[in-house]
Amino acid sequence: MRADRTLVLALSMGALVAGFCAQGSIAQAEPTQPGVGGQDLFAVVSAGGQLARGTPGTTITHTADSGLYDVHFTRSVVSCAPVANLGYTGDHEAFTFVAAITANAVPGDPHTIAVDVTYPGDIPYPGGYPHAPVLEDNSFHLHVDCHRERYAIVRADGTLAGGSDGITSSHLGTGLYLLGFGTNIRACAPVGTVENAPGRTANADQAHLAFGSDPSTLQVAVNHSWTKPVDRAFSVIVTCTESPIALIPSSNGFFNAAAVPGASACAFTASWINTTPGGPPQDQGYVSTWYSDPNRAGVQTKNGGYGIALGFGVDLVATCPATGTAKVPVIRAVTFTGDSASPTVTFTGHGFGGSPPLGYDNTVNSCGIYPGNGDDYGDQFSFTDDTNAWAAGQGIPPAGNCIGLVVQSWSGHRVVFMFGSAYGSFDHWTADQGDSFTLILEGASFTGTVNYV
Repeated sequence: MRADRTLVLALSMGALVAGFCAQGSIAQAEPTQPGVGGQDLFAVVSAGGQLARGTPGTTITHTADSGLYDVHFTRSVVSCAPVANLGYTGDHEAFTFVAAITANAVPGDPHTIAVDVTYPGDIPYPGGYPHAPVLEDNSFHLHVDCHRERYAIVRADGTLAGGSDGITSSHLGTGLYLLGFGTNIRACAPVGTVENAPGRTANADQAHLAFGSDPSTLQVAVNHSWTKPVDRAFSVIVTCTESPIALIPSSNGFFNAAAVPGASACAFTASWINTTPGGPPQDQGYVSTWYSDPNRAGVQTKNGGYGIALGFGVDLVATCPATGTAKVPVIRAVTFTGDSASPTVTFTGHGFGGSPPLGYDNTVNSCGIYPGNGDDYGDQFSFTDDTNAWAAGQGIPPAGNCIGLVVQSWSGHRVVFMFGSAYGSFDHWTADQGDSFTLILEGASFTGTVNYV
């Protein structure tokens, strides 16, 4: 299991708060629940569709001049939250045009995030705003969170399509939403991205953020490029630290820099955010990010008319390759229901992620053909009956276990699964009362005794 490290910088209106990290520094995130484990996915992609850096195994599909990119990860991104923004691949601003970036998971493809890049259009007159969006190629930075931090996937009507445990969402009015995270997020860096338009047509809508009057809440405003509010689906990731994060005065516009160890290997996502509790979100503006040397990065802010924007709050999240020892999930309890002929297994704990590891269809294997046999998961997820000497879910078909695992539900704290159709097809291939078993998930191991309740 990889443990990508996520670093957080908060750039906000007001003076540097005494006792916080030094101005311009960036603190490594040590997320509290539910953000345990740190297995975020990321990609930095050039305008031409080349992967500059990112999670190992990531690939890109792109047709030149389309403005459309499909980012393929080896791990499932089902129920994960993507955020993205204009960002450059090298150590300098390679500006071509202001871009609005939208993103969402691809229905029916569990490993792909669709990213659309839109030029909002020319400014029609001095002081005006663009009204003619068009898809165009440009580079971007992408961060995908799968239950390692607090996150929400929100439909246009304000209902939740997904998110970490305990999130609430309400629709306050056209284009205005209020999210509740159940804990104080004032020392956190929220970043938000609007979903792609239906049919992946040009869409320059943007999400702007503000801390709510309650410290556990976040306001999200979605606006057209000409500042008119609009109801649109969006994703938000709230990255937190256990220690105070750096606070910097209002954006200088051109490049708000921060020290980031290993910055040249990271992706950087950012959002405009009003850090005054209860203050309104901004109604326009754009961000772009890049690293300026191997250990420094930052964010630029522009207003809706494409001019450099000063004095507004902005935050920055750095998602970087794994360093040190990877954290593993914690399995605290395993429960069996039903009976040995058709058991259901539930295990609880934390750090499981928002979706299963990469699975491989186990319909055809060395034992025969078994429709409805679930998946094998390599060495990432398996069950072994140590008493009767059989296992399920391990390896890669057709050479893996003959019995697959069928996931019924999956969250960061609770997983429910059953066994595939090959279960019980050979003598003693059953989990009998009193059998000793071992459950494996991404480096975590739990050994116990089968007891049906």
